[in-house]
Amino acid sequence: MYKGLHSLRFPFLIDHPALWTVVMWVLLLGGTAVSVSGFVLGLRYIGRLSRRKRRGKRKADDVNRQVPG
Repeated sequence: MYKGLHSLRFPFLIDHPALWTVVMWVLLLGGTAVSVSGFVLGLRYIGRLSRRKRRGKRKADDVNRQVPG
């Protein structure tokens, strides 16, 4: 079972090479889609963090300017 799952060498797929190719492409494209979506979510998260830090710094600068010297 381990060897079959990690190499996709199931008897039915070995007997039908075209089907094996289709199954491989579907799995590869699915893995690529998951990887790309994780990358995009990571970039969005980093963008939110940097915007939050810039916004917090601007508010602190505004407060310091408003305090009479």
